[in-house]
Amino acid sequence: MTDLKFVFDLGNTNINAETNLIIIKAEGTTTGLLVDYITDIDEIPKDSIEPTLITIEKDKAEYIMGEVMIGERMHALIDVAKMIASDELQMTS
Repeated sequence: MTDLKFVFDLGNTNINAETNLIIIKAEGTTTGLLVDYITDIDEIPKDSIEPTLITIEKDKAEYIMGEVMIGERMHALIDVAKMIASDELQMTS
């Protein structure tokens, strides 16, 4: 299990009734991503993904594959396969 807040240096997720665990399978590995909450699940057309413009530390930016505008908000897209393959995941599991 990986706490995404920890990976992106945002502290730790406080586990409560709204905390969610997203189960993912990538690169032949199944794991869970601990998140504060889930607001929506969307299908993202590949042509709507923009290059990453967010300000984030370089070692963390490698996990961001791009950004997409959904409604009025910009969202970062996490490269889960890259995160699973990294040593960072091993440190937070």
